[in-house]
Amino acid sequence: QSAGTYTVGVTAQTVDGVDISTPAVADSFTATVTPRATAGDDNLGFLGQLVDGLAGDDTIQLRAGDNLNFATDADKFKNIEAIDLSAGDLTLSGLSLQDVIDMTDADNVLRILGDANDTVSVLTAGDWTQTTMPPVEAGDPVVAKEIIVGGHTFNEYTGSVGGTDVTLLLEKAVQQNIVIH
Repeated sequence: QSAGTYTVGVTAQTVDGVDISTPAVADSFTATVTPRATAGDDNLGFLGQLVDGLAGDDTIQLRAGDNLNFATDADKFKNIEAIDLSAGDLTLSGLSLQDVIDMTDADNVLRILGDANDTVSVLTAGDWTQTTMPPVEAGDPVVAKEIIVGGHTFNEYTGSVGGTDVTLLLEKAVQQNIVIH
């Protein structure tokens, strides 16, 4: 069952041989299903409440229509190493270096997965630097460094806050739509 609040209906009767009690007794109760993180690698949904991935390599999987705005949602993630936007045409906006520090583990690395229909907006252009590869020969163009993790190709952005290094790995397909404010 998916996370959420559900009403469960129950109907009961007693049967003793051929005798069946009538009328049947009916009632209902409400049950709330909440995803729980483990000490391992977890794929977790986001329901607008705090999600703590605990240990492991944990991914928030957004559903269609679940856009994230870090101006309002930044405090809702702890120990999360990846955000998956691939469920629809999603937007992640307002991501700052400090948000990455606050939401990830001690490595301060956040991966964002998605496709060309997804948009990622990060705050303060001067804070993030895209990692590039040096030219092979003099006169060759400088190209973006690509990192492959779990079969996904990412562009790497780095920055630092108060001496703490931060890395953002943005899936290359999403790169086409990145907006840096």
